[in-house]
Amino acid sequence: MPHLSEVRAALEDHRRLHLRYVVPSRDETTERDVDPMRVVSIDGPWYLEGWCHRAQDVRLFRLDRIEALSVLDEDGTPPAQARPRDLGNGLFQPGADDLRVSIDVAPEAAWVVDYYPTESVEERPGDVSRVTLAVADRAWLRRLLLRLGAGAQVVEPAEVAADVAGAASAALALYEES
Repeated sequence: MPHLSEVRAALEDHRRLHLRYVVPSRDETTERDVDPMRVVSIDGPWYLEGWCHRAQDVRLFRLDRIEALSVLDEDGTPPAQARPRDLGNGLFQPGADDLRVSIDVAPEAAWVVDYYPTESVEERPGDVSRVTLAVADRAWLRRLLLRLGAGAQVVEPAEVAADVAGAASAALALYEES
């Protein structure tokens, strides 16, 4: 596993890390200084949990998404308010302010129910499942729905359905142009 030994050494020595980190949900690479708190393996991938100075909060970083890592000659002790996340219920912990989205999922997209945390799943006629998800990132949801194509349809809220339909139309227009 890339960077695992360096991260563990920095954690043991209380050293700050500088990361160049890929954020796939925003298709960007960021630079961050992180005070390591722990290293955990969750469902296969390894994660660094630490105090992120950029976010001024505790964050999880997948080790395989770290493009470059430097151990800094600075104290890496997290601030007193830094608390490890309770990972007993998985990585994504929906918040009260997160958007709730209902989608109808066809059998070819039913894997969504197994792969992502859902708030409810209701079986509907025609082998369709109505799935309600808590969503913290609308761009992530748009990409998921575009990937599912005809296998999923947004039921509510209406503005999300319109956003996804607009994105799909824009993507199809690019094919028509070429």
